[in-house]
Amino acid sequence: MRTDEIVRAAFAERGWTLESIPEASGYRAVFTGSKYTWEVYLSEEWDQGLFRVVVLGPLLVPRENLLRVGEFILRINAMIPVGRMDLDFDHATVRWVVSVDISVAPPSPGSIAVLVERGLMAVESMWRELVDLAEARLDPVSAIYRLQLRQVAAGDEGVEPGEITADFVELLVTDRDPMATVRRYREALGPRIELRILNAGDRTELYRG
Repeated sequence: MRTDEIVRAAFAERGWTLESIPEASGYRAVFTGSKYTWEVYLSEEWDQGLFRVVVLGPLLVPRENLLRVGEFILRINAMIPVGRMDLDFDHATVRWVVSVDISVAPPSPGSIAVLVERGLMAVESMWRELVDLAEARLDPVSAIYRLQLRQVAAGDEGVEPGEITADFVELLVTDRDPMATVRRYREALGPRIELRILNAGDRTELYRG
């Protein structure tokens, strides 16, 4: 099965719509997420024996904020299990990219679909931080902490994120042992950041350290 047939099969299995781009020897698909619309590009790099998946988001980074976005991407790439985030300085855009070696064997339809899903999940998870960085509302270190905090707090009843800076993180707790919260979030965020645990009701400070 040729690579183009494999790509079509992958999208057909998931019920996704695919558009051919003959001049680029590739394909394009559009996905609508919870808040943003994503463009996915798939192409075969014949000369390198690679198959590439790119997820492009709706963000144009002002030139004066490229460095802060770039620093965030350098930090976040160490945390991404599949693919990498990439800042295109020429076009001031951000994308997720993964390349697969197909010089020995072609990819399967299932593996292509999984890569597309991984890319969409990656950009969805951090786009809020990227937008705030691009608009200079956040610094790179605070963006990393906010992203980590949101991931850890997801589904953690009784805990709400408060103020987040490069120096400290606030957690608002309701009816739970503050020290249990300290242990959980200290393990997730590391020893360098100061934790401040506040009562969610009257905002009295329960812990700082």
